[in-house]
Amino acid sequence: MASFSFEMPTELMNQLEKLANIDEIAPKMINKATPIVADSIKYNVRKHKQSGDLERSVKVKKASNGKSGGYYGKVYFDGYGSDKQRTPNDLKANVIEYGTKDRTAEPFMDKSVNDVEQNVNDAMQEVFNREVGGEW
Repeated sequence: MASFSFEMPTELMNQLEKLANIDEIAPKMINKATPIVADSIKYNVRKHKQSGDLERSVKVKKASNGKSGGYYGKVYFDGYGSDKQRTPNDLKANVIEYGTKDRTAEPFMDKSVNDVEQNVNDAMQEVFNREVGGEW
């Protein structure tokens, strides 16, 4: 009967052990990435500026653990506009993004995310490499 054996490199073993700390690493990665997305959204929403409420209302929530066990970060529109009706800023953003029967959609969210996708990936990879040690 044939047999095969090999010794795993020590550096690889150390990196795999550090992966056991993914519950500490994943939130750091997400927290590094979400401000990049928020800045892009702020930049792209500027052209829809009426009062500046939308741009100022973009907020970032720290990474948290979801019910399914995964991690997520949140970039969202918070608060209400300074208009007479006190329209919620998330509703304003939704109307701009998807339009209404009287207003043509002017999508900015996909553009915002696509514009910084590589920057987000790089930032998360940087944190991962720093925490785990070495390139993967």
